[in-house]
Amino acid sequence: MKKMLVLAVLLTACCPSRRYPDDVRNEFLVECAQDDIPVRPCICVLEGFEKRYTLEEFRTISVGMKKGAPMPKEMGAIVDRCALEEREHDKEKKR
Repeated sequence: MKKMLVLAVLLTACCPSRRYPDDVRNEFLVECAQDDIPVRPCICVLEGFEKRYTLEEFRTISVGMKKGAPMPKEMGAIVDRCALEEREHDKEKKR
């Protein structure tokens, strides 16, 4: 429940130029957080997807991946960048 509240607050705070509808954003972030991934990289990935993919492209890719299609390389690069940023953030916190 606490994660859901944090996600809702963060969703209202971030405003990329091309946002997916709130229901799409919420679904993505809830699924991401269920994988025990911290909220920050989930938001980073979502915002990266919003900058790169139209809603229609995102939905098409998502449906394909649910059917077993591989993640597109460019999408994987967004995920990798956000994971790297999270690792760097964690290192800074430990200093």
